[in-house]
Amino acid sequence: MGFLNNTTVTVDAILTKKGRELLAQGTNAFSVTKFALADDDVDYRLWDVSHPNGSDYYGSVIESMPLLEAFPDENHVMRYKLVTLPKNTIKMPVLNVSPGSITFTEPAGMGNTGFVVDASTTNATDSSYTYILKDRTFANMTVAAAGGGAGTGATTPFYLGEDDAPNSKTLVAKSVRMQVVSVVSAGSTTLIIVGNDTGATTSITITNNVTNASLAAAAMEASDIGLKENIELVGKSPSGINIYEFNYIDAAYGEGRYVGVIAQEVSDASVVMNNGYLAVDYSKIDVDFKRV
Repeated sequence: MGFLNNTTVTVDAILTKKGRELLAQGTNAFSVTKFALADDDVDYRLWDVSHPNGSDYYGSVIESMPLLEAFPDENHVMRYKLVTLPKNTIKMPVLNVSPGSITFTEPAGMGNTGFVVDASTTNATDSSYTYILKDRTFANMTVAAAGGGAGTGATTPFYLGEDDAPNSKTLVAKSVRMQVVSVVSAGSTTLIIVGNDTGATTSITITNNVTNASLAAAAMEASDIGLKENIELVGKSPSGINIYEFNYIDAAYGEGRYVGVIAQEVSDASVVMNNGYLAVDYSKIDVDFKRV
């Protein structure tokens, strides 16, 4: 990659492999029907509103910068494409997303409730949105509400690096549901949202702390009678252990109803945790801990 001297107006084009194939066919096989503009090589921090020569010179530094040489690999150039809006547009469309971030907590484990990510557009209207989960190993994404209109994908392509693309997942919808998955190591990824009619873009962070190791540890947690309420005896295991249905007093351990045992009743499988409560190793008993 090199730089072009922009002392004169220059249009430099390099055909992609597909473009060269079409050009070699002759006749009308090669025809430019669409084009895009991008500002990858513009550093807007150099816009100087304090220039001593006035507003005509605010952008003089930017205009004097060398331009990037045309490069046929779309993964490395034109990553930030400009958006085309109706002529009478007076305000840029802005995407609003709820929730602003998502965290799957370790105590709740696989009992984490799913999150519905809902997008809306201010100053314009989008019939649907493209949701791009950069790394689907951190969460499962499904359609919560299908999109309306004719939008079938993002009008403004969003760049994904070579490391992200293989693990990404893309859906077109009004809203999507994010559900927890277990991961080897806790970490986070990004959910990118693009308005399919306006091209407006935003993103939220998804953090997953539910590791395989924490799930194994969770099998020994939250089993003390002091952590539970609304306890109801619902049966016995083949070995005669009482099986209960209950809620956790602290929602950090999980919301909703669960089935399991009382730690105080299975002393052979119980241990004392650092917080003083009893935990149960469910691998030592014939009862499965699960959410109802």
